[in-house]
Amino acid sequence: MDYLSCFSGIGGLEADGLSPTLCELDPVCREVLRRQFPSAKIFEDINCIENLKFELICGGWPCQDISVAGTKRGLSGPNSGLFYRFMELAQLGDADTVVAENVSNLLKLDDGAVFREVLLHTREAGFPHICWRTLNARSFGLPHHRNRVFMVASKSQD
Repeated sequence: MDYLSCFSGIGGLEADGLSPTLCELDPVCREVLRRQFPSAKIFEDINCIENLKFELICGGWPCQDISVAGTKRGLSGPNSGLFYRFMELAQLGDADTVVAENVSNLLKLDDGAVFREVLLHTREAGFPHICWRTLNARSFGLPHHRNRVFMVASKSQD
């Protein structure tokens, strides 16, 4: 499967055995990604990605403007606003499916208006079939409480 991973960090959403195209701004994280995925193409900046085709795009776009510890500017903030570029790449890359992740405050910020904007923009980008769940890292064996919203959106109901 051809897929693009944006805001890759150290590869938390990537599956073993696959070689995605990756995108990560942090140089230390890129070094980890190079060791984990030696044959993968790695982009430094999401704004520099062009002319890629892929079936799946995944990523946890920056939360600094959404988090309770952040600016709370929502998608109008310079970091969390990269959601729009993420969805633009989904369209340009002709993806079938989007897997996205963010902090649980995404659901609550501005009385839910920010999450409603995420859902609306995702539908308008051509991914009308959307589901989401809040998952806690503790449920997967990690020793801390860390809630995250995961969203899967697809062009087809299948």
